[in-house]
Amino acid sequence: MTEPKKYGLKPKAPVVPVQAAQTASGTGDIFQTPPAGRAKNRMPLPPGEIVKAVGGYTDEELATLRTIPDWTPEKGVPSNLPDLLEPVRQTQEEIAEDMDLNHMSPPVPMDTPPLKVPRAVDISKLPPDEQERILGGMREAEQASARRSADQASLVQNLAPGASGINEAISGRNVRDIDITDDRKDATYAGTDTTKTTGDSSRTGGTGSLLKQCPHCHWELNQPDIPDPDIADRQLYLQSLLGEQPFQKQYRLLGGALTITFRELSPREIDLCYKQAHLMRKAGKLDSYEDFFEVLTRFRICLQLVQLGTPETVHNFPTSAAEWAGSEPVETPTETVLPRIEESLYADVIKTETLNTLVGGELSRFNRLLAKLAANSHNENFWSATEQAS
Repeated sequence: MTEPKKYGLKPKAPVVPVQAAQTASGTGDIFQTPPAGRAKNRMPLPPGEIVKAVGGYTDEELATLRTIPDWTPEKGVPSNLPDLLEPVRQTQEEIAEDMDLNHMSPPVPMDTPPLKVPRAVDISKLPPDEQERILGGMREAEQASARRSADQASLVQNLAPGASGINEAISGRNVRDIDITDDRKDATYAGTDTTKTTGDSSRTGGTGSLLKQCPHCHWELNQPDIPDPDIADRQLYLQSLLGEQPFQKQYRLLGGALTITFRELSPREIDLCYKQAHLMRKAGKLDSYEDFFEVLTRFRICLQLVQLGTPETVHNFPTSAAEWAGSEPVETPTETVLPRIEESLYADVIKTETLNTLVGGELSRFNRLLAKLAANSHNENFWSATEQAS
């Protein structure tokens, strides 16, 4: 059996007595005689020997030595340094003699008056109009600084490549002035000879087609809004909310041959879906925002799906991410349990595109119903409708 490792401070080294040290060395002399040094009363190096700069050169020494032709730090300090520097000194003197310092142009005209620094004056001693001018300039500078800070705070951070136009629109840069003509009462579109069609008299300007999908998330804009929640949904929603339980609803499709039950997610589970999507995007597995929202919808299906039933088989799924994970951790700093849940669900249950489309569509209806129920909580008729149902 392997003994467990013990961690702690290392023990101090034992002190060896002098007598034991003498016995171990075999001699009575435990002190070693230092080696003989260089002989005294003579130069440490013979004359003419090149000296290597052991401690390096100073900047001034390097500047002087570099004036010697073909000198490098590896060559050291030459023994005839004064002789080598003499030609350099003579050249510098000749250059100085050639310069006519008496006829050099001054840096500024000679009649330039000396600089006079204005004396600080208390603003209260200035005339009223001058005080107002200075204080007004200070106020304008403060307001301009505040506007710049507010504009910077309103910009969107970490934009995707090619999406800089969002911040340009927010800040008002590169915005074109468009002259819009009210042609609602005219028989033709403004600036054209195109006759308006019946039922299109409210349309102005160009001839482009109306948007059918959101340009960002591709949501179908022509989808009709879901009806107001009925009394049964309101009562069940209220019971779930006051009982601190997730709201559930069952949908029947294909004439009752297919039943799908969804549940409301907890805030931690919603964060878990976004965390896994961001981890995949950071790892380069998602190429666009469309891919991001696609995997986000898949993860929500995995967690919100409670039951999927057919006449032959009924699939019951765990009602929390922790139940799906079992004994494994739900999340770590680098991954979550969601990819494994998705792989299991789509490999064993949702095997066709048709079933995936049906489940995704009903999940969208369920989440829109949840949002409408929450928005309807401000409606004064919410409580009275619930009382009638009970």
